[in-house]
Amino acid sequence: MKKRKRLAILAAAAFVAAGCSWLEPPGSGIARCDKFPRGGYSDGRDGRSSDSTETGQQFIPDTIVWASAVQVPDDYYWPRDTAMGVMDAKLLLFKDDEQVLSLPVGAAYGISPNPETHHLIGGKLYTEFNSASGTQIRRDGELVCHYEGREVLKGLLPVMDDIFTLGLDKDDNSLVYRKNGTIMLKMDGARALGGLGENAPALYMDGGHQYFAMHQSGSTYLVTDGSMKKADAMSNLVMDYRIADGVPYCIFTMGNNIFLLQDKKKSVLCEKLGALEDFHIIVTEDGVFAAGTSSGNTMVRNIRDSCTLEFEGESLFLYESRGKMFSVRAHRPVTVREADTSLPGNGKLLMEGSGCYFFSRGCGFALEGSLYLAVSAENGPPFIWKDGEKLREFSLNGYLTGVEVQLTSPN
Repeated sequence: MKKRKRLAILAAAAFVAAGCSWLEPPGSGIARCDKFPRGGYSDGRDGRSSDSTETGQQFIPDTIVWASAVQVPDDYYWPRDTAMGVMDAKLLLFKDDEQVLSLPVGAAYGISPNPETHHLIGGKLYTEFNSASGTQIRRDGELVCHYEGREVLKGLLPVMDDIFTLGLDKDDNSLVYRKNGTIMLKMDGARALGGLGENAPALYMDGGHQYFAMHQSGSTYLVTDGSMKKADAMSNLVMDYRIADGVPYCIFTMGNNIFLLQDKKKSVLCEKLGALEDFHIIVTEDGVFAAGTSSGNTMVRNIRDSCTLEFEGESLFLYESRGKMFSVRAHRPVTVREADTSLPGNGKLLMEGSGCYFFSRGCGFALEGSLYLAVSAENGPPFIWKDGEKLREFSLNGYLTGVEVQLTSPN
């Protein structure tokens, strides 16, 4: 998962099998009610705060579920894709049950059917598209950036009225940091740590500052608000380096082990033998976690108390909220597990679906201790899954490309 995959929809169809099998839902609990989580996962958090009256009465916020989908004609069997991108298709945006946007898909419109080019951030649908004429970024269908260079986005960060991007140029293999399409930094032969569609974003905010880290010429660099300096890290042996609440965290290899460096405090995560180079730092409102593949499974270390979880499968998508860590295995069969971040052990199985599609990390969102999944089925309409049951079904022939959940102040 270190490399961002850009596969056609047909490639995903390779792991289809018949039917969907849903397990018993997880145990219910008392949800605490906060409001105004940050949209998307641009800074790795789901910020929250309480709202109460002078008498101490707490308001219960409303929940909005955003979902994006690609719709194709009713007589077209999209899992066996033969004409995707050149046929009549639409990109739709739903706000709960209401369709609020419909955009034509195709090169002529600068919108791709690939789910990994669709990004729900703050209730806005951003799309990326690159061709021989350059790169286009659209927000709800409106062109907001168009620049020369065929860049695959590694980071997308809307800040007020500005849009910051981190892109990998396909032609010269450079890493390009832009503000509203204008180049701020261009780094030849550099590789970003993290990225869109990965558990750890490449471009993120912390304490009002923008950050991203990268490898270049055997060294690791941290870029803060566009200013680049060498990181306090172990050169190109670094797997991840990021700032959380102003504290630097670094995962690196040395000798026979993989280490975590937390503000100059070093500890062993696991042995290097049998581990993949996919270890990364996950930052949420509840804490900081180190995760990666070891001996065929995905391990997650709660850095606060060193509690270690283990999920079956390699390089899983991970989501955390309210002390619950969820894992999603996107390949056949789509599998979801849950674990308590304060208790060591293996995650319990919540769902196992054959014949179901989970296209990208953007198809999952955790909030208030619940996991929302945008699930597409081989035979049947796509739907939103929440805590063991179908929350919403969409009457269309096509597939879901993303989901985002927001809490708003009540009416």
